[in-house]
Amino acid sequence: MAWTPEEANTTSASHRSAHEFKYGGGETFTFTGDDDLWVFINASWAIDLGGLHPEVSKTITLDASAACWGSPRAAPIRWTCFTPNDTPTPSNFRVDTNFTFVNCGVIIP
Repeated sequence: MAWTPEEANTTSASHRSAHEFKYGGGETFTFTGDDDLWVFINASWAIDLGGLHPEVSKTITLDASAACWGSPRAAPIRWTCFTPNDTPTPSNFRVDTNFTFVNCGVIIP
């Protein structure tokens, strides 16, 4: 995505994570936060918590919607998460998951 300088100045900070995980069945992803969040799984929109709001949580159970992502079990799935902060005040978010990430390089304990 290309932003103009004016658009780039509309956020105070942002975070983007992109990883692959192995879909084996039973995976869940829970986001809790008080600002925007967009999650894409295999380039399909999975969570949209746009706008400023009180702390809210959203959970995806992959088994319930695996057909949407077109991935059979044991296949790697691409997960991308965007969390822009729209205000000069701090925002918070938390991610809880049981994904088994793959191809992510060195994991520091």
